[in-house]
Amino acid sequence: RYINLMSTMKLVVDEYKQLKRAFSGGFTHASVFFSGKVVEDITSVDFTSSYPAVMIAEQFPMSSSEEIEITSKEDFYHNLKYYCCLFDVHFEGLESTFLYENYISESHCFNKKGIITNNGRIVSADSIDLTITEQDFLIIMRTYKWKVLKVGNFRRYHKGYLPKDLIKAILRLYENKTTLKG
Repeated sequence: RYINLMSTMKLVVDEYKQLKRAFSGGFTHASVFFSGKVVEDITSVDFTSSYPAVMIAEQFPMSSSEEIEITSKEDFYHNLKYYCCLFDVHFEGLESTFLYENYISESHCFNKKGIITNNGRIVSADSIDLTITEQDFLIIMRTYKWKVLKVGNFRRYHKGYLPKDLIKAILRLYENKTTLKG
């Protein structure tokens, strides 16, 4: 069943390029408040099981994409809630509302005008375009405000949990890793 499911999930070239534009690595950079300083008496937490936990507990795109045109604000938010989404977004008058960190990476933006950055992250912009997922948008919505938002090249995917056999394999591999690690 898993092989049949995977064989139905096809990408077209434009979609692949859009997915590459949306890809973002880890959120790792120095805080503007501590960059270049020696800070003592700090602690950290290593979530060693974050990746496998997300892989078994969260839903992922489990279909080929469907290109749609967003017709209203309600339509946009409905899709974000019920589908995994991939889309291009244009912001005007973008400003961070979160003092300590900035989410949007300058390197992911195209058609940038009037940007101010913090260590490679957008603090404000007259206008930017970038490709994001619904997860990115939910974070941007909590950490920025804007005057204009335009959405295009909208693709949605049906959400679903990873196949049971894959989840079992993830759990088995994680158990092996932690057992061998001691």
